[in-house]
Parts: sequence; structure tokens; C-alpha cells
Amino acid sequence: MTSFDIPEALVRAEIDEAALCDNAAVLADRLSPARLKCVVKANAYGHGIDLVAPALFSAGWREFCVATIPEALHLRSLLGPEAQILAWLYGPTTDLDEAVRADIQLGISTVDSLDRLAEAARRTGITARAHLKIDTGLGRNGLAPEALVRAFDWLRRHAEERRTADTDHGDLATAPDTAADIRIVGIMSHFAVADEPERPETAAQSAVFSSAHGQLRAVLDAADGRLGESDDLDVHIA
Repeated sequence: MTSFDIPEALVRAEIDEAALCDNAAVLADRLSPARLKCVVKANAYGHGIDLVAPALFSAGWREFCVATIPEALHLRSLLGPEAQILAWLYGPTTDLDEAVRADIQLGISTVDSLDRLAEAARRTGITARAHLKIDTGLGRNGLAPEALVRAFDWLRRHAEERRTADTDHGDLATAPDTAADIRIVGIMSHFAVADEPERPETAAQSAVFSSAHGQLRAVLDAADGRLGESDDLDVHIA
């Protein structure tokens, strides 16, 4: 057997920041009137998040997505407070307090996550912003139909608790247990074959997502703004 010295890197990638930002601008133009979110998970898909994210931020982009909370916290340290940052993957024992303190918006894929995020908001004294992540058929992560029903039930109960607290305290802003709470600011999902819009799976997932969006709007409207505003929902599918 013969041994060989292996160099540290057999391949080197050179990233052109200007070309990257130009590509983002082209995508945004084609997507309009929808907004472009810059997904930079997994070290910006191997391009280097420390290079890619600041370049896109300097070019004017403000909405960023990563998978995990550690990624989101690192991104916050890179971009500062102006960036809107979303993360959607975390475990049942992950500490959510640090994410809330850093103004990281979190995806909600389980009913338990609603409880935990509301508790984190109360502990930190900071309103937590959340996106309901809907499993429309990919089966990888998100609220499947039965879980979504339970999530809506949770939101209705929570809104009623807040309504009662408002009555007891007279003013939502001064109610000690509800001033810092959870707000639903978005709804999201993932298509299985988004690059093939003619596939029947895409149409089926779109129908499920549209139904969930309509139901969420109704829940928020019935809550009279206590859980978020239906007209301000950030609606996005990857």
C-alpha cells in the first residue's frame, strides 16, 4: 500500500460577489411582485455565508432564511439588527430564549413549539414572531393536517386567554402576562417539485397551502389583532 500526501483542498471555489448580487436582482425581477428571500443555510450552500450574506445585505436585501438557530444567531452577528432572519429547524429541547432575544423569527412545525415559544417570550419579556410551517405533502417538516387543526385550536384558546387578560387589566400594553407574547407573522411551506410547476403534486400542495392560509386568516381576524394581523402575513413557499 502506498500513501500519498493529500492537499487540504482539492477544489477551490471563487465567488464573484458582484455576479451573485446581479443574479439575486434578476431573480427578484422575475419573481415580482413576490419578494425574494435570501436562503443562506448550510454555509450559503457551500458558497460561504460570511461572504454571501454581507454582500447581499450591502446590495439591499433584508430578508434572510437559514435552517437552524445557531446559523440564525451567526447571521445576526454578521448583518446586525436591520436584517429579518427566519429559522425553522430546532429540537424539542432547544433553548428558544436566545433566538427571541436576537429577534430571530421561528418556524412553527409542532403545537409544542407554540407553547415553548410563548414561554420564551414571557421569560425574556420580548414578543416572539413566528411563521406557521405547513406540511402540504412533502412530509419532511411542518404541521400536517391533524397537527394544523390542533395548532389553530391552540391559537384560539390563547387569543381567548389574552382577551380575558385584557379585560382584567384594562389595557393590553400593561397586562404583565401578555405584553410580551407570541405573534404569528407568516405562513410557509415547501414544495416537493417546485421546479416542475406542471406536476400534479404542485397543484395539490398549492391547494392545501391556500386552505391553511385562509383558515389562519380567519383565526387571526377572530382574535382581533391579539395574535397578529391577517393582512400583514408573510406568505412564502420554497
